[in-house]
Amino acid sequence: MSRSRRAASGFVSGYLLVAVTLGVQFVMVPLATSALGKAEVGLSQLTQKLAYLFTLLDMGLLPSVSRLLVDHKADPRGAAYGRTLSAGVVATGLICGLTALVTVLGAVPVVDWMRVKPELRDEAIFLFLATGLTIAVSGMFRIPIAMLYAWQRQDLVNYAQAFGQVVNLGVFWVALDAGHGVRSGWYGQGALSLVIGVTTLGALVAVGRMGDLRRVRWPGMGPVRSVFGFGMDLFWISLGTQLALNTQGFILGRVQGLEAAGVWEVATKPFQALSQLVWKVLDASAPGLSEIVVQGNRLKLAQRFRQIVGLTTVFAGVAGVGLTLLSQMLVTHWAGEKYRWGSGNDLALGLWLFLISIYRCHCTLPILQKSIAGMRWVYLAEGIGSVGLSIWLGQQYGATALLWVALGTATVTSGIYGLMRSRETFRVGLGGLLGWSAVSGWIALAGVGLWWVFRWIHLEIWWVEFGLKALLTGVVCGGIGLRFGLDRGLKEELAARLPGRVGGWMRRVLG
Repeated sequence: MSRSRRAASGFVSGYLLVAVTLGVQFVMVPLATSALGKAEVGLSQLTQKLAYLFTLLDMGLLPSVSRLLVDHKADPRGAAYGRTLSAGVVATGLICGLTALVTVLGAVPVVDWMRVKPELRDEAIFLFLATGLTIAVSGMFRIPIAMLYAWQRQDLVNYAQAFGQVVNLGVFWVALDAGHGVRSGWYGQGALSLVIGVTTLGALVAVGRMGDLRRVRWPGMGPVRSVFGFGMDLFWISLGTQLALNTQGFILGRVQGLEAAGVWEVATKPFQALSQLVWKVLDASAPGLSEIVVQGNRLKLAQRFRQIVGLTTVFAGVAGVGLTLLSQMLVTHWAGEKYRWGSGNDLALGLWLFLISIYRCHCTLPILQKSIAGMRWVYLAEGIGSVGLSIWLGQQYGATALLWVALGTATVTSGIYGLMRSRETFRVGLGGLLGWSAVSGWIALAGVGLWWVFRWIHLEIWWVEFGLKALLTGVVCGGIGLRFGLDRGLKEELAARLPGRVGGWMRRVLG
């Protein structure tokens, strides 16, 4: 399978995963909000968010091992490939032990810091311990996942995760119906981790790479330090990212109570879902970009990267308009009026999603080039600044302050830094870089027009109205973006991959 076909397979399977995850969340959230109180919903959602924060403890090993294996995959039977894989296994084992230790020592202090109500304190401690230990035990499955990423078979990882999400929903539903309450979410997450682990090992067998694990030996501390060295750079970036993206619910839980945290976690579900849709463009392309970097083809790298930024701009622009115009309608009918917040918050969500999606492209390229330099401290500054300002302003101004703080800190840190790095790499002026995303202005203008039109569309069945408005948003904004935001090479490539009449229709749309 060629690199482009593998990238396309990763792209399609990634969107299948997102579709399945969206479907699962669409069912799980109303089940939870109808069976649990706002404080319990907040605790349940924060527990799931805690799983993301626990991934920080892998110290960047998953992307580190994956990227380093790419350097040596041309000779998979060679000593360098075996040493890198062995070092990844040893380092991952150490991190799993660290995760378990942090979980046991940190459960009570974290719950106390969040000022959890006495009646939920025992449940909070249990969920903290259960979530952390689950992450620790399942951590060794990161190595098979890293291997599949290195061999550009992220499509198989996506299929495994999609199947796991279905199992997650089933276990959660049964546990909630059986009266397990707020613990039901953890039961589902535990089943998800188990399914992903088992199916990922099966995928490794299917691609003929399971035998690589039989070559794992003690590599010596040199290779382990090398894996940790690159991984630690990624760790600081991951730490800053997680602090900037996934701490707002915890902060609101401390300064305004778990009820406020529950509103935040439910109201931002569309943001979380759409961000996965948008970011799959880059995620599916990253292994291919890594190979281009290894080959040293700067001209091809510049062309492909510009295409990725353009396509990300289109997806992010459409998603940002959709969040601004439709998020509140979905949340209030889906989860209930008690989870409503101001329309200004949805505007901030839309802008935040659009901007960080573009910044993410420009900041990912140096990682693929293994030229992180000062970026780790930029991301750390973004995370610390976002958390500090959110704690300061959150008690008085609530969720609104947290949204604008996140947007502002991202812009003045990773946003500016990423653009400067791309300017240096491609020797393109700042105006030229911004021009890659210029179509976003036309998409935003179309969004304003849709806002005026939507004021006159009111149907008795809310989901029919929502579906109609979502379709109009996708057709109008997406059509503008695809026609005017992509270069001709990418248009031809996209059209060529679609069969028969569909490809002809797409050629007419793309111009």
